[in-house]
Amino acid sequence: MPMSNKKTDSKDEVGSLVHADKLQLLYQQSSYPAVFFSLSVALLLTVILWPVQNHKLLLGWFFLLSLASIVRIGMFLRYQRASPKQRDVLEWERPYLVTLVATTIIWGLGSVAIMPTESLVHQVVIFTFVLGLCGGAISVYSAHRLMILVTVGTMLLPPTIWMFYQATAITIGIGVGSLLFMISVVRASRLFSLAHHNNFTLTRQLSIARDQAEKLA
Repeated sequence: MPMSNKKTDSKDEVGSLVHADKLQLLYQQSSYPAVFFSLSVALLLTVILWPVQNHKLLLGWFFLLSLASIVRIGMFLRYQRASPKQRDVLEWERPYLVTLVATTIIWGLGSVAIMPTESLVHQVVIFTFVLGLCGGAISVYSAHRLMILVTVGTMLLPPTIWMFYQATAITIGIGVGSLLFMISVVRASRLFSLAHHNNFTLTRQLSIARDQAEKLA
């Protein structure tokens, strides 16, 4: 095999392993507590909105979010039992992304559905909670840029559009601030993801070099 082909294969191997390492980090360290945190925030928001919003609507939203969280927890438990290694971890990326999108869509569209139209204070409270969750997602999914962008986009765009649709000075101001936040997320997520990628790549390259040295020895 030509030397150039060997280098390409080695680079692809490292890239695949690095991608698996980043996904494994999400499964093992970051995301599991985030599911319970999301449910806790939803429960608190339900309590706050209880006096001003339809109870069936609130309970329906919380039920859907709880159901999606249970499915997500089940996925984590199956992953732990399977204990995939190396490239096998990549097979778990799609389930992770699908369950994440389901949860964030329920949050994004649900935040619009439970908005009390006659209470600006409660509208701001809901938006603040969603914005806070998006801020947390940046740190939780910092190793995987796609996860950050999907989470922030699906959670924050629906209430942002709703704020613009209200067409008042306050809601338009909130919408503009939200758009600026999302723009900053796009840039920050690239930097965070690149930093993680470089660290994982260096670690993998050192590991491969060590293994090769041991074989030669």
